[in-house]
Amino acid sequence: MLEPVRFDPAPPRCLFVVLADPPAERELEFHRWYDTVHGPDAFAGGSFTALHRFRAAGGGRHDARFLALWEGRFGSEAEASVSMRAGGAALRESGRISDVVSVRFAIMLFPALPMAGAPCDDVHALTTVQNDWRHAATAPPVSSWWDATGLDAAPATTRWLATSDPGGRGPGFHLALFAASGSVDEVVASWRDIGTPGSSPLPPYQTMFGELRGPDPSAPEPEPSPAWVTHWEPVISLRS
Repeated sequence: MLEPVRFDPAPPRCLFVVLADPPAERELEFHRWYDTVHGPDAFAGGSFTALHRFRAAGGGRHDARFLALWEGRFGSEAEASVSMRAGGAALRESGRISDVVSVRFAIMLFPALPMAGAPCDDVHALTTVQNDWRHAATAPPVSSWWDATGLDAAPATTRWLATSDPGGRGPGFHLALFAASGSVDEVVASWRDIGTPGSSPLPPYQTMFGELRGPDPSAPEPEPSPAWVTHWEPVISLRS
């Protein structure tokens, strides 16, 4: 059912992060499919308990305009892959997987460090911080990255820190999430001196159906940054 976006102090057992960039002329179709088909289908499978969707806001570069955060129950990427591939194949055969999803990158992440704080019951702005995902194989451990980027002093009380499974895609994909009840404009101003605005440039990505997604070859290659800071405004939150 539809609920306000809520972040708890403790993150879920896993977080499936999906970055998508549908064609502008199909945006309404994209939202309708996610909210009335894809979300209910995923909840029916029993592996996900909540879906929070966001639209990019603020400045900086973006390889994808939309972010989906799925709260899940998987304990490893391998466990998730078996379940999601089987379920995805069945849904595609029944015509319930649409090409409008336009996934640019997706990854299963897991809680990294205990995060103290209070719940944010009505999220009006979300800030994500990534390391450079093009160079995940050479990234520092997640705790070292958190300390080096000064994120402990970031302006938010509700924060999640997640990282990739070394036994799956490999280590080094770090993502910190900061929920706020203030407006996006207020949040953007409070982060002005932290990190590089925009989301990390994304490496090539192969979907579970074998489709390869890559960067625009005509676009300039951005310089590396240890911390890419993106601000998002909520679109919808669904719970099973």
